[in-house]
Amino acid sequence: GLSSMAVIRQKAEFYVNGSYKGDDADFTKELEHLAEAAMAKVREYRLFHNMDYAKEQMESQLNSMPENRVFWESYNLAMLCFLKRELNEGKEYFDRFLKILKNPLYGEAPCDWHEELYNHCIQYLCPKLESEDKAHKMVSDMIERRRIFFSGKPSYKKLKEEFTL
Repeated sequence: GLSSMAVIRQKAEFYVNGSYKGDDADFTKELEHLAEAAMAKVREYRLFHNMDYAKEQMESQLNSMPENRVFWESYNLAMLCFLKRELNEGKEYFDRFLKILKNPLYGEAPCDWHEELYNHCIQYLCPKLESEDKAHKMVSDMIERRRIFFSGKPSYKKLKEEFTL
């Protein structure tokens, strides 16, 4: 099935792509419904501001997935744990991620980018997992680099201008 955001997007495209039949009241009602559904998703996503809530949801998702479908989930949980200064738990999730990189669950040989990522993790990330403070700083620095990268993109600048009140 489609995610709720995909359904919202699909319905919006339905109206935008010429399916509007001239009934303003019906069109307005449908768009209001779409906006309310989108706002409900925004409210749900805002709950992730609470790192305990985020961790609970991410663990629930990870635990409900078949083992052969898990990949980034354990990495993301590790990074969240490091951000929360939960070093030992973060290391457990990170070790799980490294095992997936080294031994794919599909019985196939690791692909090139798995090996490159594994080597990067061993060489650059693992040495920073000596203490809660170092692990926390590593993740904070990663977030800062991504913010700088994305905020420099023209599409982000345009989006920021459109939503400035």
